[in-house]
Amino acid sequence: MSMTNPTFEESFLANMAEIGRNMAAEMEATEPQPEPAVDVELKPCPFCESNPRMESWYSPPRGYWFSCDGCSVEADSAIDKAGAAEAWNHRPIEDAQTKRIAELEARISHLEERLERANWERHKEMRRS
Repeated sequence: MSMTNPTFEESFLANMAEIGRNMAAEMEATEPQPEPAVDVELKPCPFCESNPRMESWYSPPRGYWFSCDGCSVEADSAIDKAGAAEAWNHRPIEDAQTKRIAELEARISHLEERLERANWERHKEMRRS
């Protein structure tokens, strides 16, 4: 390289090297930090019962989401793993049905207890007669 006047090629290469160093520094600064593992039990796929797998992208803005290993359905993305797990597990219809089933099972249990008490009372009344 000439020390007095750099040629176009020398200037171009110097600029490209500087751009490369800046990009490397920027990537290092935005490199994702390790996050804690997701401590949430993930539900199976609502369509095919296969297991979900975590997907991610690391370009800013960083994000995570879950997709199905079987049918490739995807949940909404989130900025962290916990949010992605919550999005995957969010099943409003299934959750409403589960809640209703629990309510009905509690009601059945209550009615069975009342029936058992009524039968016991009837048994005692019949023995007295």
